[in-house]
Parts: sequence; structure tokens; C-alpha cells
Amino acid sequence: MSDGVTYRELRNINTEFSRLNLLLELCLLIHEIKSPELDLEDSHRQMMIAIQEKLSSGKPLEDENLDEMMNNLKAIRSGLCLWLHLSEICKANQLNESHYLQKHSKVC
Repeated sequence: MSDGVTYRELRNINTEFSRLNLLLELCLLIHEIKSPELDLEDSHRQMMIAIQEKLSSGKPLEDENLDEMMNNLKAIRSGLCLWLHLSEICKANQLNESHYLQKHSKVC
């Protein structure tokens, strides 16, 4: 047995950290979308469910798959942040979100 760590072992450690980061991001996102006024798109809900199922399946995941799933969660989060920002603007100006979106659809 060697004292050093092999490239394969380092890659496996890196993959496991990526998987844990993805799981943490998913948990944080699930916690954030529990707001009663937030209505997440069905496609985003399905994507999050699929990611959760893949992570809990126990099957090994490749780095590329983990990166793709993380990018999907980042896209959901950016849409969520935009919606929350829009909601804050509308509340501050006493506007309805759908009215604001219709009026400013080219911006959004």
C-alpha cells in the first residue's frame, strides 16, 4: 500500500464533494421555495425531483452529470431570484406582478 494518494482516489473524492455540494444546493433551494406565494414552474419541480432521485439512487454519478444537474439548479435559482426581485418591486410600488410583466415583458 502506498503512502500517496492516487489520481483515481483524488477524482473519487472530488466527485463525492461535487455530489454533496449538489445535494446541499438542492436542499437549500427546496427550503427557499416553500414560500406560499411562490409558484414554481412544473418543469422546474420535475427537474428538482429527478435530481433528488438520481442523488438518492445510490448509483455512481459522473462529474459531467453532476455539473449538468448543478447548472440546472443554478438556472432554477436565477429564475427564482428574478421572481423574488420582481415581487419586491411590485409590493413596494403596489403593483400586480402579472400587470407588471405585461407592461414590461420586453425587459423581463
